[in-house]
Amino acid sequence: MPTEQEILDAKILVVDDERTNVLLLEDVLGECGYTRVQSTLDPFEAVRLYADWRPDLLLLDLNMPKLDGFGVIQQLRAIERDDYLPILVLTAHAEDDIRLRALSAGAKDYLTKPFDPLDVSIRIRSILEVRLMHDEVRQQRQDIHEILQGMLPASVARDLIAKRPLYPSRYDDVTLMFTDFSGFAALSRELEPAQLVEELEVCFNTFDRIGHRNGLERVKTIGDGYMCVGGLHSERESHPTDCIRAAFQMQRFIQQRRSMQEAAGKSYWEMRIGINTGPVVAGVLGKTRISYDIWGPTVNLAKRMEEIVNGGEIGVSPSTFSRAQSEFTFHERGVYFVKNVGEVACYVASRET
Repeated sequence: MPTEQEILDAKILVVDDERTNVLLLEDVLGECGYTRVQSTLDPFEAVRLYADWRPDLLLLDLNMPKLDGFGVIQQLRAIERDDYLPILVLTAHAEDDIRLRALSAGAKDYLTKPFDPLDVSIRIRSILEVRLMHDEVRQQRQDIHEILQGMLPASVARDLIAKRPLYPSRYDDVTLMFTDFSGFAALSRELEPAQLVEELEVCFNTFDRIGHRNGLERVKTIGDGYMCVGGLHSERESHPTDCIRAAFQMQRFIQQRRSMQEAAGKSYWEMRIGINTGPVVAGVLGKTRISYDIWGPTVNLAKRMEEIVNGGEIGVSPSTFSRAQSEFTFHERGVYFVKNVGEVACYVASRET
């Protein structure tokens, strides 16, 4: 519910081609305590003022030359992004069909002239309360939308907000990346909790930006681990090379961060990265606590590639290697047994060609 001060701080625009009516309304508004009031005798200027100033309430006359109140409403509908028009019509027209037409066009209330100042003030306050609550709800929805987009892929977030059914999907060709900090446990004992979380936030936010530039999207973080994917909700076939390129950029960032900390006499972690390409199943889990996740052997193998390499290295599976070997230099680390998969080679990406 808006506060008294929020109501009195509302912006009100008065539009009437009769100066005496404008002055009367300005007096009523002033006695009620409203101070942010503008007025015009020109309906065309009213449209420009509305677009530039975005008032919380428009007091509108219908019977005006060149452009009547209905014409003003029609033009405002093209401006107002959410189709909500905070308009109180004040007119000499008392006919029911005119009243119905104004309300159907988008006006929120209708009073006939001559009007009672008390009645006008009550109607104004009522519309403003609704308008401000509408803005508050819209802002809350926007905040929720932004939070969900930070937690979920954009298309999934849109479906969730629109209350469309969320079904798991199979994706035949994606590339997954896992990162993990080596030395994290030791450093976590040295740092205060707030320092540790702040450092993780710096790293993960940077990874998000790098991923976005390379067409990747974050799936989730698990402790000090970070998981992202390419090719899941886009048609970019370059996701194997996109992932490796992003991995090099992430490693450079961590190396720079490590150098800065060591120059200040502080310890810092290194990072291992594992990458694999293949099919996955993805979907939303939970009703009260929602999470988006990806499953399948492709995920497990990407994680295994990360576990094999050393800090500062990028481990790549054969499926990714075969599609990226023309753009990067690799050396084979060895062949390893992977549960439910068998023997798999691990390639370490050393540089871009």
